[in-house]
Amino acid sequence: MRESPIKHPFYFMKKIIKKSVKHSKKKAAKKAIKKATKKAVKKSIERRGRPRKHSDKKAGELNRLKNAARWRIQTDESNDIGEIPKIKNIKRREKTKKDFVQFCKIYGGQEAFYRDWVPAHYEIAESVQDVVTNGVKRAIAAPRGFCKSTFLRWGTLYALLQYPELHKYIVYLGAVGGATERSHQYILNQLRFNELLKEDFPEVCYPLSCYGKSTVRDIKYKGISINASFRDSKIVLPTVKGYELSGSAISFYSIGSEGIRGADHTIFTSAYRPSMIDIDDPQSDMSAHSLKLVTGMHKIITGTVRNLGGYSRITKRRQKTGVLAMCTCIAPNDLAIQLLDKKKSPDYLGRIYRRLSRLPNNMELWRKYKEIRTESLIDTGNKIKATEFYKKYQKQMDAGCEVIDAADYEDDMISAIQFAMDMWCEDEYTFFTEQQNNPIAALESGEGYLTPSRVLEKVIPKPRLYVPDDTAIVTAHIDIGKHLLWYCVTAWGYEKKFGHIVDYGVYPQQVSPFFRKENYEVSLQDFYTDGDEYERIVEAIHDLVKRIFEQNYLCNGGRFDINRLSNLNQFVTKKPLSMLAFCGIDAADGMYEKAIWNAIRSSPYRDRLMPMYGAAAQGQLYRYLSLHLGERRREGCDWIANPESKKRRYMGDINVTSLKYDVNTYKTEINSALLIQANREGTITIFDGSIEEHQMFSEQLCSEEYQTFRISANKYHKWKLKKPEVADNDLFDTLVGTAALASFADVESAVNKTILRNKKDRPRIKASEIQKGKNYGR
Repeated sequence: MRESPIKHPFYFMKKIIKKSVKHSKKKAAKKAIKKATKKAVKKSIERRGRPRKHSDKKAGELNRLKNAARWRIQTDESNDIGEIPKIKNIKRREKTKKDFVQFCKIYGGQEAFYRDWVPAHYEIAESVQDVVTNGVKRAIAAPRGFCKSTFLRWGTLYALLQYPELHKYIVYLGAVGGATERSHQYILNQLRFNELLKEDFPEVCYPLSCYGKSTVRDIKYKGISINASFRDSKIVLPTVKGYELSGSAISFYSIGSEGIRGADHTIFTSAYRPSMIDIDDPQSDMSAHSLKLVTGMHKIITGTVRNLGGYSRITKRRQKTGVLAMCTCIAPNDLAIQLLDKKKSPDYLGRIYRRLSRLPNNMELWRKYKEIRTESLIDTGNKIKATEFYKKYQKQMDAGCEVIDAADYEDDMISAIQFAMDMWCEDEYTFFTEQQNNPIAALESGEGYLTPSRVLEKVIPKPRLYVPDDTAIVTAHIDIGKHLLWYCVTAWGYEKKFGHIVDYGVYPQQVSPFFRKENYEVSLQDFYTDGDEYERIVEAIHDLVKRIFEQNYLCNGGRFDINRLSNLNQFVTKKPLSMLAFCGIDAADGMYEKAIWNAIRSSPYRDRLMPMYGAAAQGQLYRYLSLHLGERRREGCDWIANPESKKRRYMGDINVTSLKYDVNTYKTEINSALLIQANREGTITIFDGSIEEHQMFSEQLCSEEYQTFRISANKYHKWKLKKPEVADNDLFDTLVGTAALASFADVESAVNKTILRNKKDRPRIKASEIQKGKNYGR
């Protein structure tokens, strides 16, 4: 009969080792290992009558078990933090509990609050303490760089460390995840590495400092895990029985995160709801200009955040949830403006702080300073001449001006007023928004970017398809996409005294008035199934062109009659609904360029259809480019009719005019016109409709921003999509295309003629004149 194998020594010492390791008794564990080994050898002798010789494999396994047990003992000893130090200065801790200003100056004075405080700082600190102790709501707007985020972070620490009986769980919100990550790291570093906090709050800071560089160690106190955590956008303080701060937590979310709803935190067996919500700059530049995003975020703050609080275990009633919002005003009617408005959000008692509470009286001297500053930077690369000018006239230039912080200026400057006005010189729009928290003043300054709310102010009480009586010409433009076609129809007055958007939209029409291009509901492929991709695009263009030209356009005196433009009679058919002068189709996308030309050739409206190529100027403006044979342009215009390469490639025997134009020139023109009030000359207005109906259009008109350059001694704006690139710009491109067509039709001059002529009307020009550089057909 085969002898049963010897039982592994670990079989005998398993329970003893486990018990010894648990209580960190190293000697007992070593003794247990030795005893178990002897016992195993003794049993082997008794069974066989002689000592059994273990194989190398068995010996290696035994060594591994011994080493594992030894490693567990060492790990358990290294992870045990031992005794928590006593509070070094109890009086200092009690003193700072009653005064948030002292808490900031004592514990954060070395790094965060080392500068002198001004009255506005004390007022902000008072608001923070009111939120922490009384659970009220406060919204504060202050200039960039005025320690808003720093106050909010230290307010979070203050509530967590000094008022654990009130605040067991705090939620920290930011505009995007990156902003909250920075605050998460800042607060964690203060808890782990701030020496004064370690001395006065050892029950929290000492265990966290024991983690070192690792974030996954099982730190223990007297053999029991403390369950602290600072990963996954959450900080959980050490859980140690007998300490009031045990288990308190902070969660970090972006403002649109789904995790906010129903947020709670469990300590031992009790679940806690948020008692304080910190909101740190909840909007980005992009979201501040979006009415939909602003409305959604405002509902989150006033609805979801408002109902996050739980019930008090003492009073058994709903607990007050304090809300502290630190923000910067970016656009009119953005989220910050709505929170600060005491009529729209009376609970938040909004307070606005501006870098300059009063602007200087003598702005003429500052405009002169701006000119000298610009010239000095161009010539020498510094602002020494501008500083000398300010030093000479400082008394007159500072008159009437009040600054929030008189010590806040750069080393090479003389005063805080000069520093503030230097930002005004650099970018007037940014100065009024980020430093003054006054977006309305930024728009009134004459420069800046368009906002959706500003676009919606251009909606006038005129029905869709209405054409004003004093219209000189109507133009349309179509932008081609793989799944959708975008279009816009605009009426223009003589000399472009006005522009009125008669109609715009997407084809095929979508179910919802607001959508993103990548999230369309109905596509061209749902309606056009015959033929290949290019044949379907051609068929869709035909249907949309027919719809644009044949729909009923209205005016006060009845149907709009384009026959009053005598020189355009050649483009007007006898059909009563055919009233548009030109309709451009964007052919710049090489994928569908040939299909677009084929669609125009085969259309009954080809005399008024025009392939269009939008491109940016490079080294020279279009108005200065030399022309090839057959190309033409009007003086001072940034377009070229019949670009030579396109004409030779596509025109063939059919007389179709194409147009190449500078998109940046006409985007700047559209932006400037939309910034003008609706009742003034040179503006662009929009047909009547609700905010929901025009929301997508208003956002697309604001989807781009510009940078200023110099080309051919001219100020030039180069436009690009804003970042993050989440908005579409197709409707913006269609409106720009209608403006370029209006320029082509000579609507800038009050002359009833067009640049487009028949071959018989064109003057005969000698080849020698062409070689000398004279423009053909001008």
